[in-house]
Amino acid sequence: MYNVCVGCLLQVVERQDQLGDAWNQLCEQIEARDQKLFGAGEIHRFNRDVEDALTRIQVVVFLCFVKNVKLLSFF
Repeated sequence: MYNVCVGCLLQVVERQDQLGDAWNQLCEQIEARDQKLFGAGEIHRFNRDVEDALTRIQVVVFLCFVKNVKLLSFF
């Protein structure tokens, strides 16, 4: 049949184990990166929502101020 070197087979198995470990480590790093990106997206959305709310509040305050100024000048 085939003349197979036992030492060569052991090297192949060892290399497969190393590659499997490296692959698992890469998958873990990808998962950690995905979680960080998701968290960053959440923070970005929160900051955008807060900025939008503050802008709306400023508009309402300004309109109330303008309305009060008009009422005061009427009297």
